[in-house]
Amino acid sequence: MCRKPYIASFLLLMACGGGTKAGPPPDVAPRKERTPEQGPTASQAAAKKFGEAVAELDTQKKAGKVDLVALKPLFEAAAKEDKQFAEAHYNLGVIAEAEGKAQDAEKSYRLALAIDSKLGLAATNLAGVLVDQGKVDDALKMLESFVKVDPSQARPRVALAQIYRDKKRYEDALEQCRAALQRDPRNLEAFETMSVTYADMGNPPMSRLVGARGLKVDDKDAIIHYTRGRLVLAENKIPEAVLEFKRALEANPDLRGARIDLAEVALNYRDFGNAKLHYSELLKQTPNDLALLVNLGIANKGLGLTDEAKAAYEKALQLDKQNPAATMNLAILYHRNLNDFAQALKYYQLYEQKPAAEGGPDAATIKAAITELEQTIAALKEAEKFEQMEKERAATQPAQPEQPPPGDGAQQPTPDGQAAPASQPTGAQ
Repeated sequence: MCRKPYIASFLLLMACGGGTKAGPPPDVAPRKERTPEQGPTASQAAAKKFGEAVAELDTQKKAGKVDLVALKPLFEAAAKEDKQFAEAHYNLGVIAEAEGKAQDAEKSYRLALAIDSKLGLAATNLAGVLVDQGKVDDALKMLESFVKVDPSQARPRVALAQIYRDKKRYEDALEQCRAALQRDPRNLEAFETMSVTYADMGNPPMSRLVGARGLKVDDKDAIIHYTRGRLVLAENKIPEAVLEFKRALEANPDLRGARIDLAEVALNYRDFGNAKLHYSELLKQTPNDLALLVNLGIANKGLGLTDEAKAAYEKALQLDKQNPAATMNLAILYHRNLNDFAQALKYYQLYEQKPAAEGGPDAATIKAAITELEQTIAALKEAEKFEQMEKERAATQPAQPEQPPPGDGAQQPTPDGQAAPASQPTGAQ
């Protein structure tokens, strides 16, 4: 799951998580501000401390850098002042997520919901945390229950739709999105989720139609542009797809799916420079991703950066000794680029012992490469052996006196022992 939690301000809860992976990236929609129903009124002292936390949040936002962890003591003070302050507990859950403490986040969200059962953002974020932990069915049951108790809020319905979509319950997903839009006609996440759902269903016209409605709400929406890119890419309209993926990244540079597709398009069309750029960016987030490492190696090889290509393949093999793609690419690199035939033979033989890789060369091709290398290595050894023998033979023979070369001006003896007359110049009488 890819969620971006936002902090909540008093009386205006700023939305965060919810939803699940959509199959092909994007995972979930970006988070927007929403105003669900308020929870119980906090005590005056707690509200004051909460207000101080929100004021600090506003200061950080104006400075262009929000440090959720630094805000933690302020929200803790509000929660301590009034243990029934649901919004304070909700925000502590958001901060726990920022700290990477999923269990603490889950605890805070559950506490917020126990205090205020209609706090939709807490339900949505709790679902997201549960999905991140692989507890998809728990998230599903919790959201279904929430929607039955309080059907008025759009965001929990969209989060529920995203889980339905992941489970390929497409009609259920669309039903929840429609219900969300009835309650909030400009709910961008509902448009996004519907567009992606129709695309997953194989219905491009409806995906485009819903996406166009979403772009009227926000013409720079990353998810919708990325979904449109997926559709035109499937139609092999490469320039249009690249344009949509770039628009998606301009709107959200962290949209991993769009960057992956741009990288793959660049690699397939031998645009190795852009492929390297995108794969390098992706690896900053997931440095141990085997597929990305192999593809970065291919891009580096295409640019003639053989050392960097070798390093990428070798790192992939350090992470997974059985990785067939890294093994094969390393064999080819040693064989065709580095002319290290012994190493190439080693990796071809290792590849031959591994389970067949999807899309990889067949057994006959590998056997032919191994035979070629064995013959090449044998021929090189014979040539080296012959060269060594020649050196040894030359070292054992006595040195021969040097003979003057013909035509150097010295008189050559005639058969009768007399010196031959000097040659006459051309044209002499």
